Amino acid sequence: MKQNFLSSRWYGRLLNLLVNLAYRKGVSLDQNEGLTLQTLYEKVWAESTLAEKTVIDQLLQKWSEQKRYEEEQRIPISDQENKKQQEKGANDVVAILRQGKRLDLLVQEVDFSAQEEILIASQKKAKSRKRIIYSGFIAAIILAFVIYNLPYFKEKRLYHTVMEERTIEVCHNYYEQFPKGQHYEDVMFLEMDLSSNTVNLLMNYLKRFPNGKYNKEVNNRLDALWDIEISKYEQRDKTKESPKAVKYMTEMLHYMKRNRINTILLDVNSDISLKDFEEYDEDVKEFLYSWYRDEKLPLEGNLLSLKENFTEQDRGSLMQILADGVQKSFNKMFSEDLVSVVTSSLEAAKGSPILSFNYVIKNRSDEHVSQLPNIWTYGQDGTPEAYILAIDVKFNAKFSIPGSDITYEYSEVGEPGNEITDIEDVKDGYRQMTQVCFAKFSDKMAENLGLEEIYFKGE
Repeated sequence: MKQNFLSSRWYGRLLNLLVNLAYRKGVSLDQNEGLTLQTLYEKVWAESTLAEKTVIDQLLQKWSEQKRYEEEQRIPISDQENKKQQEKGANDVVAILRQGKRLDLLVQEVDFSAQEEILIASQKKAKSRKRIIYSGFIAAIILAFVIYNLPYFKEKRLYHTVMEERTIEVCHNYYEQFPKGQHYEDVMFLEMDLSSNTVNLLMNYLKRFPNGKYNKEVNNRLDALWDIEISKYEQRDKTKESPKAVKYMTEMLHYMKRNRINTILLDVNSDISLKDFEEYDEDVKEFLYSWYRDEKLPLEGNLLSLKENFTEQDRGSLMQILADGVQKSFNKMFSEDLVSVVTSSLEAAKGSPILSFNYVIKNRSDEHVSQLPNIWTYGQDGTPEAYILAIDVKFNAKFSIPGSDITYEYSEVGEPGNEITDIEDVKDGYRQMTQVCFAKFSDKMAENLGLEEIYFKGE
């Protein structure tokens, strides 16, 4: 397509043709009715002949195609050039109508306005009053359309709608249409009054407008919210908590309040260190074979391989158990959006507190003799079918706050206990055992921090 025949010229032709046809056919163009190009098109279309409809549609197609081409090619068009091209398009229509030519000529890339200027220059200066009024009317209509569709006035109208309707939905509509809008700050402030969970809104406002006109009020609101939540923590049930953990937790909450941080980074490092029965010392194996010799099901020949049945766990899902546990524990104590537990540094705010976990999945040793592996009986419907090596998970946790020497560290060995049901096979059993170890550790961690555990205590 020719770059000098811009979409705005096709738009000028289309708009002026519709206005002229409306004028000829007596179609009402009352601006108070909220007239748009779409409504004008529909009104004129209903009164037009088949030939007129064909030209209208062809102009509409030309405009759309050229506009899409300009956007794809990123052709810069200034407001001044845009207005100039629209006027040329309008003059093309005036030239065709004045000379009594066929309307279908308007779909050609011919500079009718230039021809009209030459023709007008050769004529007498005087024009009829009717022509002056008519041209003025057309110019007024075109100007109204141009002004109506300017981004500034579009934003003004939508902002007026936001302030009238005062709903979260219309606020989000404004954000989508005008991400850099003049009234973005005011709309965000309005949404704070409409939303029940405001912490993220308040935090996002301070990030977007660090020197905003509502900063003082937003900071006061955040301080008030944090004070309420910290007060909840101070009035909690204190029967099972760890004093060191609570000292850390209290400092962490005040740190997050001071620094306007509402994310906690969960950092998890894993290791799986398992061995099969054949890898134990010979004297250990002989002792256990002898110990189980008088059982209905001897150990020798009936001990399943641990490594073959313990497929490496989805480490991401195990980490998520910890993340969910921390998040749910925080949610039981605090408002839902006060603290977000994240597992990626990209999601964490700068300076976020860090909860670090190192864990090792390993063989479980006998309660009395550390060199002996702990052995479980595997069966169905109460009938033993085989033996399997027990496992447990050793956790080492360290919680820290950037710039502070107040930390909290503790270790825990998780074992599944009796909370495993409906096992489909040995692999499923090991998988459930591991997940229960993580869930129980999450509960213990929440208990130490003075929060409420969530997995094995009713939701």
